[in-house]
Amino acid sequence: TYNAFDAADARRQMWLVGQQRSFNTGQNITDRTGNPLIYTPEINNIEQATEAEGVRYNKFPPLPDAPAGDAHPNDFPYFRLAEMYLIKAEALNEQGNAGAALAQVNLVRARAFSPPKPLAGLSQGQLRAAILAERLFEFAGEAKRRQDMIRHGRYTEARRFKQQREAHRVLFPIPQFQIQSNPLLTQNPGY
Repeated sequence: TYNAFDAADARRQMWLVGQQRSFNTGQNITDRTGNPLIYTPEINNIEQATEAEGVRYNKFPPLPDAPAGDAHPNDFPYFRLAEMYLIKAEALNEQGNAGAALAQVNLVRARAFSPPKPLAGLSQGQLRAAILAERLFEFAGEAKRRQDMIRHGRYTEARRFKQQREAHRVLFPIPQFQIQSNPLLTQNPGY
């Protein structure tokens, strides 16, 4: 996900990469062995990754002046104005109104790029892909991606591990307690 961001996109700053610093003091911090903690975008071997391999997500940073034990009093957003713009863009695009859809997408992008980097001249299919990508950039870490990928029929193709590529993984299993409580329910296929 980190590598998919345009380097000029301000939203890319949500990722922790490079030399890490204390949120409270701003001083460089070290890893468990005392070496500088420098997060790299690369993970050479997912089964043997080191402490510094891979960027970290930090969209809602701790508050340095918060009382001890309460550094994350942030509310988690479920819906934001940017999502309304992108939902509208998706609907307009599916109705064949690419111009109005682009205007909605570019409202979201205007906040992320300086100077602005609006999208233009996209076909309906290209705009559909651009909206999906914009949702990735805007809502990374906000629990939207799985549903977006399912809605676009791309969930299983995006899965990295074989077990997760199985088609039945698009649906969650129904909890056994619920099945036992309601004889009209049957388990989703594959579980």
